[in-house]
Amino acid sequence: ALAGVDTKEDETQISGWVRDQAVAGRFSVLNDSELVLACGTPEGVGVALISGTGSICLGRTADGRTCRVGGWGPLTGDEGSGYELAVRALHLVTKTADARAQAQSLVRAALTHFSQPDVPALVHLLNAPATTTADIAGLATTVLDHAGRGDAVAATLVDLAVTELVEQVQVALRTLGIEKP
Repeated sequence: ALAGVDTKEDETQISGWVRDQAVAGRFSVLNDSELVLACGTPEGVGVALISGTGSICLGRTADGRTCRVGGWGPLTGDEGSGYELAVRALHLVTKTADARAQAQSLVRAALTHFSQPDVPALVHLLNAPATTTADIAGLATTVLDHAGRGDAVAATLVDLAVTELVEQVQVALRTLGIEKP
């Protein structure tokens, strides 16, 4: 079960690698939300929500109907994810650098997190080809830490992420007609 296995082509590519590496004689390749739902709910029925670097919500009914919400990738829909939380924080960092926002604590936190001396150096690092989505998403833990210590700006960003995740679950429940326990 892997994040980003969303199409038959994804499954074929990963299956080919597993076969080539002789990792296992029998295997199935599926999206990580499928495994979370299968392992975390009675009989694989209910709603699973994942929020890490990316995010996805998957619901399944007893009769096998499914509903996927989100999980469309960092550019098109990982709402509530670590990556989105980090990017929102970084937007505030650059807005603060040019006096469009007041989030000095996030500026200091981001500079420290990425070991950069100033915002222009940070932006250069973030736009470097070697910088990954996961590298950027790593800032989310710093934002969460600041929110937990009472930073109002960070807390607002976390609240937005939580709202996005709650919406995903609500849509899955409503679409599948699943009653909340």
